[in-house]
Amino acid sequence: MPLFYFDVRQSDKLVADTEGEELADVTAAQREAAIAAVHLAKELLSDASGNLVVEVRNEMGKRVARAKVSLDVESLNF
Repeated sequence: MPLFYFDVRQSDKLVADTEGEELADVTAAQREAAIAAVHLAKELLSDASGNLVVEVRNEMGKRVARAKVSLDVESLNF
């Protein structure tokens, strides 16, 4: 099975995955990236706005997918 790496980017910070995960294919890696992005966003996006990206690299270091979660909270005056 191919090995995929999931790097997390938030603002100017990048946390590179050094271990990777064996998955069946790019589609499975995309699904994992989406799930990871949602879970991480819950923990890391505590401000009123921001974004978080999970970038997927293959074994050769080429980016093959990404999942992005954005948050924008506004007060509405009624």
